[in-house]
Amino acid sequence: MTMTKNLKIGIALATLVGVAALLNNRDHDPEADKPHAPVPNYSALDRETLTDVGSDVLARGIVVKYDVSGWSDSFNLTLGSRDNTSATTLANAICGQSFARPLHYGWTVRVYLVDGTLAAQCPMR
Repeated sequence: MTMTKNLKIGIALATLVGVAALLNNRDHDPEADKPHAPVPNYSALDRETLTDVGSDVLARGIVVKYDVSGWSDSFNLTLGSRDNTSATTLANAICGQSFARPLHYGWTVRVYLVDGTLAAQCPMR
């Protein structure tokens, strides 16, 4: 084959490929090329909400420490006393609370006494 014949074959193939691409793309939705909104990280949003609650009860002196555990999906609070009634009341109050930012995962509230004893727990709604 001569160079001219190779060039003509190359041009013909390129034209066919271009036409095929146009035909395949004629039903293409230009909206599909626009960037999509990022998917929210619900776990991080939940942890942020629970951290706000924990900071609030800590600032009020209701608990001596708190922890938001994404690993076990638990919101752990520690009282500064050994009062089981206070632990139960606190757990029920938090589990029954509606938050401004709704939670997306099934978290468990666990309230511990100052000596580390688990005194109350409940699932958050």
